[in-house]
Amino acid sequence: MSAVLLAVSACNTSDAPSGSVMPGLTGEALTGTPTEIPTGTPTKAPTEVPGKNPTEGAGTPVAETKPATNEELFEYVISKWKQDKAAELYEYADAKLAALLRKEDFVYLFDSVSDIGGALNKVTDKKSGTANGITTYTAKLEFEHLTADLAIAFSNLKISSFNRNVYFKDTFEIDRGSGRMERYFVLENDGHKLNAVYTYRNDDQPHPAVLLIAGSGPGDYNETVGLLTPFEEIALGLAENGINSLRVDKRTFNYASDFGITSGVEQEYGSDCNAAIEFLKKEDISGLYLLGHSLGGQIAAELAASNSDIDGMILFNSSARHLADIACDQYTVIDSANEDSYLAYAGAAKAAADDTAQGAYYYNASDYYWASYNQLDTIKSVKDAEIRTLIINSRFDNQIFDADIELWESHFSDNENVAIRVFDDISHFGYKIDTTDSLSVYRRVEFPEELIRAFSDFVTE
Repeated sequence: MSAVLLAVSACNTSDAPSGSVMPGLTGEALTGTPTEIPTGTPTKAPTEVPGKNPTEGAGTPVAETKPATNEELFEYVISKWKQDKAAELYEYADAKLAALLRKEDFVYLFDSVSDIGGALNKVTDKKSGTANGITTYTAKLEFEHLTADLAIAFSNLKISSFNRNVYFKDTFEIDRGSGRMERYFVLENDGHKLNAVYTYRNDDQPHPAVLLIAGSGPGDYNETVGLLTPFEEIALGLAENGINSLRVDKRTFNYASDFGITSGVEQEYGSDCNAAIEFLKKEDISGLYLLGHSLGGQIAAELAASNSDIDGMILFNSSARHLADIACDQYTVIDSANEDSYLAYAGAAKAAADDTAQGAYYYNASDYYWASYNQLDTIKSVKDAEIRTLIINSRFDNQIFDADIELWESHFSDNENVAIRVFDDISHFGYKIDTTDSLSVYRRVEFPEELIRAFSDFVTE
């Protein structure tokens, strides 16, 4: 289950889990909600409206009746979606949505679903409700390979927000060109069904494989933020260089209601990551690697220390510092007057233990979660793993600090297993964008080739 939400109201796109605050709470915490927008090969539908003159074959297209009510506009959206004519809907975007999205990015919202889902075959369970002058229509869309729960809000015959959750129905494959294939499937674990994508070289040869581990927050399999899909681009870039990969929805994204007050790191990451590792071990691979982004880097280190099958790991824009300390710094940057309070919250989170937890919250995480997190020791795990490790950070990343880079260097600058690289111009999610501009994540841009090359060279050297 993956979500797209484009609403003009301010929402949280932080790299923070449900019930927790992790690297990415501020700095790149922008307006909007993380959007999952996959790509692939579009399925086209007929675009011409047949005329009525039987002597003219298809005939002259019949003049189209424009929608006059919100209900008609909803049906119009569905019709244009089926016809692969989403570009014609852009004139119905309200002023705020149009300011947020360029036309090509607006169209991408629709085409990206069809690109992996195939033909839109049926719309069921349509409902509507109105509040404060905004009418929201919800429906279930049945595509060839997935279902989507759709919600579109309209105001004054304009589209003001667009939201959908997608669920893979079966296993299907998409040819990405240049010998790259993607297998879309459902990874089942502990009673949960998670969307998953295995990207691989289609040459019947064994290749190294990388498990991509997302940062904190209820992220989808592409670790989407705005219209950016870093994990998708990393996966395709790795495949271009002969490296397979697996990316999976986080459980907190799919099953947020199951992540209760007593849930911890195991429920957020551990079980599903281990299931993903077992999947990769059954594929025809020549090596097994982990790439953990942000909090995912700390999880990668923990997994590598306890799993002898891991051959190497990449810790990407991650930190070895305690997450509560990072959260404290993030909050203090934007609210320095309350620094003492934030320091107190960090101290309480770091002191949380299983036998004293009682449901208190610090930085949006319960003390049960912090008690679980406090069992991690990233520095120790990297050392205990005794495998090749690449640590990549950037001084342009406004979700971590110089102290995070300095901590890595103080422990591993002379460690023969560990290579450290520091960039100057990449943001937290890897793109060369200024994330202090809230519009930046709603502009599709390419993932930097130098990062893909750094990841690939490490895996294949």
